[in-house]
Amino acid sequence: MPLSFFSSSFEHLLTELKRMDALIKAYVKQAITTQTHDNPYPGLQVTAQEAQALLNDTVGLPFWHTAYADIDSPLSQFAHERQAIDQAVEQSIKNQISLQLIALQQRFQLTPQEIDILLICLTVEWDARYAVFFAYLHDDVNQKRPTMDLILNLLSQSWSEKGAIRRWLSPTATLRRYALIEINEQNGASSLSRPVNISERITHFLLGQEDLPAALSTIVSIMTPDKSLSALILPDALRDRLDNLLTQHRAELAQAVIYLQGGTGAGKRTLAQALCHALKITLVVVDLPALIKSQSQERVALILREAYLHNAAIYWRGMPSVLQADQQDWHQPIMAASKAYRGLVFMDGEANWPWAQTRVPEKRILTISLPPLTTLQRQDLWQRALPHLDQNTVIDVATRFRFSPRQIFSAAQLAKQVSHGDNPRDLSIDDVFHACKLQTTQALSTLARPCQPSIQCPEIILPLSCRQQLDELLHHVQYATTVYEHWGFARQLTRGKGLSTLFSGPPGTGKTLAAEVVAARLKLTLYKIDLSSIVSKYIGETEKNLEQLFLEAEAHQGILFFDEADALFGKRSEVQNAHDRYANMETSYLLQKIEAYPGIIILASNFRHNIDDAFVRRLQFCIDFPFPTAEERLRIWQGIWPKETPLSPEVNFSTLATLEIAGGHIKNIALAAAFKAASTPSTPKGAQVTLAHIKAAAQSEFKKMGKIIHPEQWAFL
Repeated sequence: MPLSFFSSSFEHLLTELKRMDALIKAYVKQAITTQTHDNPYPGLQVTAQEAQALLNDTVGLPFWHTAYADIDSPLSQFAHERQAIDQAVEQSIKNQISLQLIALQQRFQLTPQEIDILLICLTVEWDARYAVFFAYLHDDVNQKRPTMDLILNLLSQSWSEKGAIRRWLSPTATLRRYALIEINEQNGASSLSRPVNISERITHFLLGQEDLPAALSTIVSIMTPDKSLSALILPDALRDRLDNLLTQHRAELAQAVIYLQGGTGAGKRTLAQALCHALKITLVVVDLPALIKSQSQERVALILREAYLHNAAIYWRGMPSVLQADQQDWHQPIMAASKAYRGLVFMDGEANWPWAQTRVPEKRILTISLPPLTTLQRQDLWQRALPHLDQNTVIDVATRFRFSPRQIFSAAQLAKQVSHGDNPRDLSIDDVFHACKLQTTQALSTLARPCQPSIQCPEIILPLSCRQQLDELLHHVQYATTVYEHWGFARQLTRGKGLSTLFSGPPGTGKTLAAEVVAARLKLTLYKIDLSSIVSKYIGETEKNLEQLFLEAEAHQGILFFDEADALFGKRSEVQNAHDRYANMETSYLLQKIEAYPGIIILASNFRHNIDDAFVRRLQFCIDFPFPTAEERLRIWQGIWPKETPLSPEVNFSTLATLEIAGGHIKNIALAAAFKAASTPSTPKGAQVTLAHIKAAAQSEFKKMGKIIHPEQWAFL
């Protein structure tokens, strides 16, 4: 009955295997018929008759060669069968029936003869009888799989055909380059006598099984894109560019190398998925650090094979790991694979295209940059992630945290988990801010330590002008979206969109406390910079530490607080020696990093005039913290005691305010006095903080400061 079409991929595969079955059986029958010798130990010894028969053969002739007049070659007959099968395949495709063998042939661009090679190897995986056939044809009971010689004899009728098929079995040919077949290496055996196996992965593919091989299970993930470009939040210019590529240069795009440039979580992989969705292809994501860790460059070929099997684009995730000094030997195989792959290739990184001297002549290289989200874009993403969140909270959290898309959705999920309410609508602003801070409170390596302040602005005693400046600083953050984005100032400023502030004044006047107040009001983490970890006596080490600090700070979204900033931000001097030159270079480098940093930086210094003028000129705020007046000291003394502290009625705050000390020292005195009172045996009225305790604590504090309280002042107290 003539074939019309195949109802399934399995039916097509079975029909092709029947064709191979007939070919192999014809070979076996012909071998039995033409046997002219009797060997009682087949496969164990070569008889004289066998040797004589070989003398009569022409060297290299395939079994079905037309010179053998007594052998009827079935290949001509099979050509007619192939034609009928091809017609049925064509009709099946028209009927939208997926055929795995045809998909394999098309994706690897295999010839019909290469397909036949695979089918011959597949027979022994299909039915154990073929192992017996092959052992007989090899005259070796241990050789139960087809060898290269057997395949050549089965499929060729001439020297030229035999040579062509042998080329298809060479190490650089498609079948072996992409590990569709495996030829076992045997010591001392010629290449012709080596067994040829079909890869287990290809067998599974032909049977409709899509499981990843074990060698790739921890390295590769297969993604079926389900998000379109229209669903992504992208700059208008980038969206227009992508639309143009997809409409005007679609064929070229489908075989390009696209370098996705952007920070961690910027949406590089999401964009790759959206492009694959538009091209109607799958995405094979390769974890390059995991691949490098495997120390097996042979797996690169397996990755290409997997990409072809899925008709997918390849995404080399973590390309910067290939550029590390100790991994340079991975650069060539990755680039060679990208060049050889007949499909779309993605690479990612944060820096500009790092292979300036690398050319891929066969492919077009495109760089697509994903800039940090604007505040308005962050608002949009927050609204999508938490649709029940009120608009004011959305604006607030989008302004405070410069999160990437991944961070926003992670924080939203975390907010739902830590929320005290059962309903997503019950999320409070505290839930959301808490979730955001959980993602950003890890220490900045060893360079800074996080501080979670709980101080509120009314608890700090400052002059009115100073408090007004702090309010202006807060407004600078709260209304940044309005000024920069709604009012267009972002287009006017190419840099300097962060907020840099100098707090200057004598020790103890509230600079650190004010920094904590700012962090508390903005619900951000304050990172106190450890200058001893930053500044190094070795040339170049300070810059390296600063680079690491600012790189990590951008990911942590907190406020950088440089106390005793003179050590880093001091005035540049005239160059008199190499040390001066490098010191000035450090200052200039730091100036660049400060200006480019998009977040909040607070510098604290006891001496404003020690700060380099170039820094001061680039600061948005310079807030002076003056020595407190007697009235301010009175308010500090009154407010320093917690309400639970048992304070003796004899303590006169007005008298204590006559001591000319700053708020920081007042805090130290109050705390020391409280410990002295707690350690004193209780009176009938119970333990109390008395004036005597305060005097003793004040005397110790003054000694620490290097000052002396005159006896008459003690008497006055």
